[in-house]
Amino acid sequence: MSKYTTEEWAYPFVGMVFGIAAGVTMDNMLVGAALAIIFSFVGYAIAHRSKDD
Repeated sequence: MSKYTTEEWAYPFVGMVFGIAAGVTMDNMLVGAALAIIFSFVGYAIAHRSKDD
């Protein structure tokens, strides 16, 4: 099983929390779920981009 770095699990988690918080703020959990998925992928991509630098 592969070992994840701190950035590889923390950045997507922060993105997920931000997406859920945005959905709660907009009072629309469907949008929050969609944003959580999108932001978690963005966080994972940022973690990999910063690792390559």
